[in-house]
Amino acid sequence: MRRFSALAITFLTLLALFLGLSMLSASIPREALTDNVRSSILSLYDEGNYLKINTPVTNFYLDNYSDAIMINQSYGIERTNVLSDAVASKMYYDPGMLPFEYLYNEYIREIH
Repeated sequence: MRRFSALAITFLTLLALFLGLSMLSASIPREALTDNVRSSILSLYDEGNYLKINTPVTNFYLDNYSDAIMINQSYGIERTNVLSDAVASKMYYDPGMLPFEYLYNEYIREIH
């Protein structure tokens, strides 16, 4: 029983920490993200989904697909209710496009 209560306390502590950090990141104003999101969109568009980096030891692939999803989710938060913004991963999405393509098209539409 003692082990179960320790596990339950650990689980609840980690859950509270996750929620607290998610709410903190969801409360960052969109204006604070805009410049970095724009530069990231251009980098992702230039590099493509999986950028290959050759080194003398091995080949590495950068996973820009996941990066585009995370950038999209952080920028797509509505910032109306911190709790719902923290747990609902809203993002700009078009089923026919890759995440970085949609972000790039939104960026182009925004600057024109």
